[in-house]
Amino acid sequence: MPTAQAKHPRSLVTLELLRRMALGRSFARGEVYFDEGAVRSLRDHGDGVKAVVKGTRKYRVRLKVEDDELEYDCNCPVGMDGEFCKHCVAVGLAWRERGGPAVARADGPAPLTETDLRDYIAGLDKEELVTLLLAQAEEDERLERRLTLRAAAAAPGGAEP
Repeated sequence: MPTAQAKHPRSLVTLELLRRMALGRSFARGEVYFDEGAVRSLRDHGDGVKAVVKGTRKYRVRLKVEDDELEYDCNCPVGMDGEFCKHCVAVGLAWRERGGPAVARADGPAPLTETDLRDYIAGLDKEELVTLLLAQAEEDERLERRLTLRAAAAAPGGAEP
């Protein structure tokens, strides 16, 4: 995983670092994504964050502080080539605005972790979970297709979707 050197975790996500790590127009394009609210589902994950950035597709981004370095992953073509892409920039800006790793906003509660989310979902009753999942499937074609294929496979006789 590519990395960039920095002084200490709390001050790691700076504009200067993001500019230096981004190649070409990636920083400016990442700023646009951030300003347009394309960063979704920003969640703490260990010493970093995970998020989805909605561009031409939804891209999954992970930024992590380890040994005073910023590590990154994005599943876009540029990110898969090991470059710090516009999606990483957008998530870095969102993370920076929120205060970085393990820093709660002064004006609100600490951000939820993936464990918090898992615990919440596990506590839902079956009908609440079905309602939530069906509502999300109406907005997400891929999820709807996956659920339809699974339902078809589970149907008596393996019905076609």
